[in-house]
Amino acid sequence: MKYFFNLTIAFFLFISVSYGQFNSTFQTFLEESMIFIDEEIDPVGLSISVRSGDNVWNGAIGISSVEDSLTNSSILAMGSITKTFISAGILKLMEEDMLTLSDPLYLYLPSYDNIDSTVTIKELLNHTSGIHDYSRHPDYWNIIGIDSNQFYTYSPEEVLEQFLLEKNFDRGTMQEYSNTNYVLLGMIITEIANRPFYEEIFETFNISENYPSISCPPFNSAISELANLWIDLGQGLQNAAELGIGLDGLFSSAGASGAFAGTPSDLSQWGYDLYSGALLNESSMDSLFEFHPFLMWNGYGLGVSNIPTDCGVNAVGHNGAIFYGANLAYSEELDLSVAIMTNDGNGLLDIGGVGTINDEIICAYKNSLITTSNEIIENAAVEIYPNPVTDIININLPKEFSPSPQLEVYNKMGAMVYSQKLQDANQQTLQIDCFANQAKGFYFIKIYGKENIYTKKIIKQ
Repeated sequence: MKYFFNLTIAFFLFISVSYGQFNSTFQTFLEESMIFIDEEIDPVGLSISVRSGDNVWNGAIGISSVEDSLTNSSILAMGSITKTFISAGILKLMEEDMLTLSDPLYLYLPSYDNIDSTVTIKELLNHTSGIHDYSRHPDYWNIIGIDSNQFYTYSPEEVLEQFLLEKNFDRGTMQEYSNTNYVLLGMIITEIANRPFYEEIFETFNISENYPSISCPPFNSAISELANLWIDLGQGLQNAAELGIGLDGLFSSAGASGAFAGTPSDLSQWGYDLYSGALLNESSMDSLFEFHPFLMWNGYGLGVSNIPTDCGVNAVGHNGAIFYGANLAYSEELDLSVAIMTNDGNGLLDIGGVGTINDEIICAYKNSLITTSNEIIENAAVEIYPNPVTDIININLPKEFSPSPQLEVYNKMGAMVYSQKLQDANQQTLQIDCFANQAKGFYFIKIYGKENIYTKKIIKQ
């Protein structure tokens, strides 16, 4: 990686296509985007899977460690996307008449300090319980992250006893995200099934056969099986394993709220199966997508978020962050499932996180179905920098673009957001303040003269 250490490392780009193939326009977009992200954004590692029916595309860039590249088969943590599995497990138990969504907590679990035992299963699922989020306890990150407990395996009962504060609000009166809700749901599954929640879910949905890379570390797999996590403790991104930092305490305390891991390929298959209705009956699907009128974020149902995109396509899914970053989205309109995962502890925040890439992919797929090709003429003599950009770009133009070339900037939806007639530069640098009022994300710059056209993808930080 270019800015993490003073070593020369080969560029790694792993792309595999399975079963069918997407149209050439979309495949080219995916391949070129991965190269662009590697060269311009430079994440430690990024892995993406896109599927629609039998069409599957998997790609990975970057590294796990200095010696090991990140590949399509690298295992990455999905964080709170784990909640999609817990929700599906609860709904499956409902289908089997083992519970109802209106059941109160006291039917299944003993009383705990700071927990209203009359909270219902549905209120846990849609985050209207009011129960405090244990991960927001002021001592949680210090204890879990850097002291001797980093190699300790927590039980959910210990998490509740050690990190739970008073409720945030009375149940049903607000909607506020709380990881504690899903820790409790995992405990309910364990109580009903008389075995650990992950064992029940893995058998119910035949995880080992249908999604074989998915596991629940450290409970049924080792943390060491994951691609190495890179975190910033004040000295830039460093390999957590090489620093001697263990993640057992973090993952075990996350448990049913965020401990699952796997490859993007298996995660995109899970999202495709779950949200297309292959795993649950119609009644359960109706419950799953019952977005609460409080409209947390853009709408949150039973372990699922409503995800509008910039190009008007609506998707559903979930994001995840356990230092590793992940995003899962499925569009019924496009019949498209996208899973993106990274071991970069900064989470690609410079571009708005992995969700920004997911949005870009969904919109590009929509456009590829409308237009099969878009001829672009590039002129290598043009220079535009910096990239990523904040407000002002510098442009060096050759004389071939005279007289008076036109500059246009387009957002990811193809809408023009800036236009200006440029003076003839003849290799002198022009400074153009064209991004000051634009949101973070991907843009396309087009410069054209009488006979030449230049295009460049650029990112606004």
